[in-house]
Amino acid sequence: MSEAVKKTLGASGEYVFLNHPAIPGSFKVSKDGVSVAMACSSDDKVEEFGMKILRQAAMKTSEAAGDGTSTTIVLANAIIAKSLELIEEDTNKNVLIRELKEKAEKVDKLLKKKAKRITHGRLKKVAYISSNNNRKIANLVSDLYKTSDRVIFQKSSGGELTTSSIDGLSIDRGYSSKFFVNDYKANEAVLENPLILITDTKIDNLQMIEGLLRHVVENNRALLIIGEITQEVLATFNLNVQKGNLKFAHIVPPAMGHQRELLMSDIAAMTYASYYSEMAGSGLINLEIDGLGTADKVIVGQAKTIIVPKKLNKEYIDELKAIKDKTAFDEERIDKISGKLNTIHIGASTSVEQNELYDQVEDVVLACKSALEQGVIIGGGVTYKDIAKEFTDKSVSSQIIRHALLEPINTISDYEGAEDLADGIGYDAIAMDIVDLEKSGILDPAKVAREALKNAMSVATILINTNTVVYESQGVK
Repeated sequence: MSEAVKKTLGASGEYVFLNHPAIPGSFKVSKDGVSVAMACSSDDKVEEFGMKILRQAAMKTSEAAGDGTSTTIVLANAIIAKSLELIEEDTNKNVLIRELKEKAEKVDKLLKKKAKRITHGRLKKVAYISSNNNRKIANLVSDLYKTSDRVIFQKSSGGELTTSSIDGLSIDRGYSSKFFVNDYKANEAVLENPLILITDTKIDNLQMIEGLLRHVVENNRALLIIGEITQEVLATFNLNVQKGNLKFAHIVPPAMGHQRELLMSDIAAMTYASYYSEMAGSGLINLEIDGLGTADKVIVGQAKTIIVPKKLNKEYIDELKAIKDKTAFDEERIDKISGKLNTIHIGASTSVEQNELYDQVEDVVLACKSALEQGVIIGGGVTYKDIAKEFTDKSVSSQIIRHALLEPINTISDYEGAEDLADGIGYDAIAMDIVDLEKSGILDPAKVAREALKNAMSVATILINTNTVVYESQGVK
C-alpha cells in the first residue's frame, strides 16, 4: 500500500487506476493518496491489519487538514521500517517510543515556528501545488478566496468549470457527532435539499418528533435539527445514520441567552422556517411539517455550518441593515446571514474526467483552508529535510526521526544527497532541477505537515510495540 501511495506524492505524482469494489468492471483514476489507500487490500490478515492502521492515520490527517494523506503514509512507513531495522532484542521499546514522541513534538514546534503568514500570492502558490500544477483550477480557487472564505464545490451537468456567487448563511457550530459525516475526505456532513427543524425545546425522546421522522423517511428527505438533544436521542440518530435509515445532521444552537434567540430567529427567517420556541410560547407541541425550513444544501463541518438558501430573504436582511445605532453583534448577525458564498460547478466531458477534476478541486479548496488557518511552509519535503538536521546524534530515536523526515524529499526526488542540500533548497519536480523552492513558489500548508507527522507517529509507535495479531479465520481464532 505504501508503495502505491508513494506514486501520488508531490508535483510529479502519477495517476493510479483503482477498481471500484461495488461495481465490477468500473474503475477510477486518481492522484489522491487516501483514495489509493482505501482501495488497497490484502488476503493476508496481518497485512490487512497493518493497512487499516495506516489508513486510520491518513484519514485523521485528512479530517484535520484536508490533505497530507500520502505524506502521512510515507512518514509512518518510514518510521516503522527504520525501527524494525534498528531495534534489537535488548531495546526497551517503551523508552524508544517516549523518545520518538518527544522528538516529534520538537519537530512540530519547529514546523509551527517556520510557518509564514498567508498572503494572496502565497495562497495561489499553495493552490497550484495542491492542484498537481493545474493553473486553471489554482487561479480559480485562490481568486474566489479573495472575495470570501466561504467556498464550496459540486458536480454539474455542464462540460466545464464555472463559478457562481450567492449570499449564504453561516453558523459557528459544527456537527454533534462524527457519525453524521458522509464526505469523509472533507470531514463534513453534506445534506441535499434538507428539511430544517429549529427549536429551543430540548428533545429528550423521539416521540416528540415522531411525525416529523415518519415524514422524512417516507419522503426520502434529509433532515437537519438545530436544537438541543439528549445523549440517548443522539445515540439513536447515530445508529440510524450508520444503518442508512436516515440522512441526518444535528448542531447545537449558536451562542447563549438573548443572543442565541436572535441568531435562531435569523436562521429561521433565512430558511423560511418557524422557530419553535418555548420562550415565545410555541414549542414542539405545535410542530407542523409546513413549519420546517428548507435549503438547497447544508454543509456541516467540525466547527462551522454553511446553509445554501433556496431563496434569499432580502426583506429580512434589509430590516436588520435598517437598525439604527447597530451594535457589533448586529453587524455580526448581518454578516452571518448575508456573507458571500462562492460555488465551483465541476463539469467535464466524461464521468472519469469529472471525478478526477472533483478530487483536484476538493484538494485545492481544503489545502487553501488549511493554509489560511496556520500559514505556509516551504514544500517539496524541504522543511522536513531542513528540520532533520536537528537530529544528528547516533541514538536510535534520532536515526528513526531523521530517516522519516528525509523520506518525503527522497520520494519526490531521485537526487542523491538531498539531505545535504542547504536550507530551503530542494528538488523542483516540474523543472527537474535543484532550486530555492520558496522562490519557485513551492509552498505547503503548515497544518498539513504538522498533522501528517503527528498521525504518522501515533500509528507507527503503536505498530512498533505490537508483536501479536489475533484474528478469526474460518471460524477459528
